[in-house]
Amino acid sequence: MENRPIQAPGRPWGTIVSLLTALIYGASPIDIIPDLIPLLGWSDDVAVVATLVTYAGVAYLRWKRGQAAAGRAPHAPKGTESHIIETTIAK
Repeated sequence: MENRPIQAPGRPWGTIVSLLTALIYGASPIDIIPDLIPLLGWSDDVAVVATLVTYAGVAYLRWKRGQAAAGRAPHAPKGTESHIIETTIAK
């Protein structure tokens, strides 16, 4: 029996890891600026979580476009729809 990590082919692992990291950091008592300082302490949590969620959204959209370009567009089960709001990021 081989010890291989469970992998679903074609999944955007960077996006998944970013979202999990954002959730863990947001819930963690260990912060860059302690939460004991009222508004300033929460600002680092908001900044880190917002940055990682934005990165995850952009990475997911790139992955989805790549899948569509390769003819392997991900599909939802019949009867369900997903809507993604795309934002334009100035380069």
